[in-house]
Formats: sequence, structure tokens, C-alpha cells
Amino acid sequence: MQELQYTPAAIIAPVTHPLNPIAYMRLGYVHSRIIIEEGRPVDFIHLEVNASYERLTGLKNVVGRRMTEVLPGIADSNPEFIEAHRKAVETGIAQQFEVYLRVLAKWFDITVYSPQKGESVAMFDDITLRKQHEEAIVESEERFRLLFENHSAVMIILDPETGDILNANHAAARFYGWSIDELRQMRIQQITNVTPEAVKNNMEYARTSQQNQFLFRHRRADGSICDVEVFSNSITIEGQEYLYAIIHDITRRLNTEDAQRKSEKQLEKKYQTLIAASPDTIITTDLEGIISSVSAVGLEIFGINNISEIIGLPFSTIVYPDNIAILHEIFDITLREGLIQNREILLQQKNHTVYSAEISAALILDYIGKPSSYMMIIRNISQRKLIESELFHAKRLISLGEMASGIAHEIYQPINNIGLVLDKMLMKASNSNWSSIEDIKIMSDKIFENIIRVQTIIDNIRSFSSSDNNYISSVININKSIRNVLMMVSEQCKHRSITLDFKPDEEQVTAAGNVYKFEQVIHNLIRNSIDALEERKQLSQSAYDMTILIRSFYDNGFITVSVEDTGIGISEQNIEYIMHPFYTTKDSGKGSGLGLSISYGIIQEMNGDIKITSTPMIGTCVVITLPIKH
Repeated sequence: MQELQYTPAAIIAPVTHPLNPIAYMRLGYVHSRIIIEEGRPVDFIHLEVNASYERLTGLKNVVGRRMTEVLPGIADSNPEFIEAHRKAVETGIAQQFEVYLRVLAKWFDITVYSPQKGESVAMFDDITLRKQHEEAIVESEERFRLLFENHSAVMIILDPETGDILNANHAAARFYGWSIDELRQMRIQQITNVTPEAVKNNMEYARTSQQNQFLFRHRRADGSICDVEVFSNSITIEGQEYLYAIIHDITRRLNTEDAQRKSEKQLEKKYQTLIAASPDTIITTDLEGIISSVSAVGLEIFGINNISEIIGLPFSTIVYPDNIAILHEIFDITLREGLIQNREILLQQKNHTVYSAEISAALILDYIGKPSSYMMIIRNISQRKLIESELFHAKRLISLGEMASGIAHEIYQPINNIGLVLDKMLMKASNSNWSSIEDIKIMSDKIFENIIRVQTIIDNIRSFSSSDNNYISSVININKSIRNVLMMVSEQCKHRSITLDFKPDEEQVTAAGNVYKFEQVIHNLIRNSIDALEERKQLSQSAYDMTILIRSFYDNGFITVSVEDTGIGISEQNIEYIMHPFYTTKDSGKGSGLGLSISYGIIQEMNGDIKITSTPMIGTCVVITLPIKH
């Protein structure tokens, strides 16, 4: 490679000379001759340019052409450009200036001088990118200034070394009560008790992002003290690091929080008083069923000596194993619907003593409305169950008294038949009018048939009236139980001209439960139907079809038993309460209001349900559904 030697001769050689360094210079170069008209420079002609001229301006083939030809309109858009060349030529003093040439849409840094009379040389560089950066910085600073000055939040800028307040916005002046100029003459220590060392520490925390949120107490111009929350960050201005702080007045918030804490304490005291005064056990659990609190009554109901024995245990540990599914159902319904009331369940004490309980549960939400826990009220209903059992037995005896008239008819008929057969036998015997041994056998069979019927009726009455406290649930033949009841009431229905009909779809329909209690339910429903038919008969002006129809069948995997009558019916406003204890639609003295309530409880014990539909003066249909016992 040939090394270029720059000599004085090469420097004054044309730009196109390979040894002239101007040809390779990064800066643009243009050598021009001034055109003077009326004694004033008005234009200039390009004599020579270097390669950087074309690169920086994008202009080509300019040698020998006027500037106003190369850049049309420049005399009007940039008169200072022509003026700078004029001064350099006329005074011989070099001119340096920055100019935005609109025709090229670029910024240039230009130095122009006159090498000899009537000529000029210009050296220039494209500074458009630098100018754009400078403008962006200016715009950014202006935006920050406007944002800082006009923002509604209190803002100040501090010197982290001294705590001097370098600047504050209008919101700060309004908040503190000093003017912006007054604040600029103050230190942060005059507003708060923060030391310069603490300011430095805060600056370091903010700079390293360890912490940028602080709580202080600030003083205002009027002497009042307020609680503030300060968000601070490091900020660099002209190469210097400062502390930029945004200040929020949280006095009202802290006062509200303090009042809320006091209110919560009062509510907690009231809550604890309520729990202590409640005769029922109150328990809270998390969503997994883990016990978190228990009222003092729980000591007795769970048979424990200390609440700590049960805290942290799953609630399922105090549930009788066969009833775990009921507990899951309670939790599911409470989580889905927010509340469940009076659900019966068997619980067990620490010594494994099993007792009946009633649970009402509510879903507790956290402060954002998300489910967080359950609260359960537990009531020991063992005593109530015992009373209900005794009441049930008393109700049976009452029903037995009501059946006495019908039972007399039921027993009188077979006994009368026996008497007639015996009279006939004695008459034939006295007349020696025996045709054959067959006559004796037929008559004796009728006697024994009626004797068995009397025995069956008496057995049913004995079973119906007996106490069943120790009775264990077994398989019930639904149709057989219905027929047992029909045998006790059929004669009463005949006596009242009531058609009593039973239509089983299947012969073997079985369910699990207490057979005597189930028969009590059927008997109670039939008795209600008889009363309803008699009541409508009294109100009707003409005769009508007095009918009781009983059906049993399978439906969608359940046993269904329906008792339908054509009686007086139940009004819409009464049907909602008809199964409530002591609620009756009968005249005073004709009903206790317990029959349907007890019947409903019996069917629930069998995991079934009772639904009632009725139309006044048309009739009523009671539908029992029970799970199938395989």
C-alpha cells in the first residue's frame, strides 16, 4: 500500500488531488466564489466540494452552480446563511453558527472563512441527530417540569447530602402552607425530625430499591402535625443525584384505621359475649373443615375438658362415622348457597357416646368477598328427640282411641259371622240334617277364617299402640304395611260411604325404616283424608264421590307412595305451613296439629321426603318418596 504524503503543495492542490487530506475529511467542504450585485453579496458559485459534502447534503453535481440554484428558496428560508458568508468575505473574520436548513430538513454546524478576497470556504457537519436528542431532552425536562409543578400530589426534590429542599410544587405549597420560594429556602429537617443521616440512608434505600416507602410525621406552617406516607426515588439532574419525594397525607386514613381497630375490638367483645351467652355450641372452621374456635359450651357437648383438645382437629372427628356424608353435604350446600339451617346429624363425644344434633352453618367471607371459613351453630337435640318419641307414642294412643269405633265394627263383623255359622250348625245338628262331613268342614273353615281375622286385627292394634324406643331399623314391605293399616280403617270407610282403594304397581316394594312408624304415617294420612272428605260433605249441597286412592310404585330410582282424596282440600296460604308442629286447619278440638309434622319427621328419618299438592273443594294428594332398599 502506498503511503500518502501530505505536503504544503498537496494541501493547496485541488480537492480532487489524491494527496489532499480535504478529500478524505469527515466534515463537508465547499469552496465558493461570491456573487456581488449592487455592492452586496447575494449568492455564490460552487467552485469545488469534497465527497463528504455530497454525503452530508445529498446534493450532487453542484460545482459551477449557484447556491440559490442548488437550494431553491434558501435566501428566503435561511437569510442568515447568506449573511454569514457575507460577513466572512467582507471582514475576513471566520463565522461559526448552527442552522436548520429547511430545504434539506437538517441541522448543520458550519464554520465559514474567506481564504482570499471574493471567495469563501465552508466546513460543516450534520448535527441533526444531536439536535433531536437535545430537543427530546428539553421536551422531557419541560414535561417533567409541568408534571412536577402542576401535579395534584405533593412533590419535593431534596439534596440528599444536606436535606435542602431544592424545589417544591404548588401542591406542596398548599399542603404545608409555605410558598414555593419559602420552601426552597428550607431544609427537610424543618418539616420533620429526620436527620441528614436519615435522609442519606433513605436516599441509599431508594437508590438500591431496598425501600422507597416511608412513614413520617410532618409539621405545617400553622404548627399542625400530620401523618404522611413518602414515596421516594433517586433522580439525576444535570449529572447530580437528588431525592425525588411524593408525599401523601394519610392522617385521615390512619385515624379511620384506628377507629376501625377500636370498632373491631368492640365487635369482637360483643361477638365473644354473644358466643358465651349462647346456649348452643358455636364453632368456626376453615374451608377444609379444620376447627379454629369453639365456644365454652362445646366443652360439655363434646365431652372434653379443654378447648385446646379440639382446636386444629377436623370437624369430621366428632361426627358419627355413618353420618360423614351428611357433613360433606352440609359443607357443600353452605359453600354453594351461603347458608344451611337445622340439618340433623349424629355426633359423638370424646368417649364415643353418640347423640343427635342439629347444625346450622353459614359461610364467612373475607374483606374482598372471598369465602374464608364456616361458622356452625350446634344444638344437642337428644332430649328433644326423646320428647318427640314420647309424643309420637302418645299420638299413637290418641289415634287408637279415634279408631275404636271402626275397630268395633271390624271385630263385630267376624264375631257375628261366627255366631251365625254356629247357629246354623246347631240347627242342622238338631234336625239331623247333615248332608255330609263336607258341610261341617266348610262351616268350620269359615269359623276359623273369622277367628284369624279377629286375631290379625288385635295383633295390628297391639303393634300399633306399643312403644318402639328400642326398635332397630329393618326392611319394610311397603305394600304389606299399607294393607295392615287398611285392615284397621276399611270398616270406618264403609260406614261413611267412602271408597278406599289400594293400587300397588309392584308387589315387592321394600324400604329401610321402622315398620310401626311407617304404618303410623299411612294411618295418619288416611285419617286426614277421611276428615277432609267429611268436611267437604258438610259443605256440599249435593252428593259427590268420596274416594281415597292409595298407590305404590317405583319412579326414577325411588319408591313413591301417594295418598289422594277428593276432600275439601288445602288453601294456598295454608299449604306452606301445613307440616309445621301444632299447625292445623281443623276446627278447635279436632286436631293437635302434630300429625303431619311427626309424619314428616318419620319420613326424613327414612331419608325420604313428603310433598303435598291440593286444590280447594277438589282434593289433596300427599306423595311420599323413599330410597329403595335392595
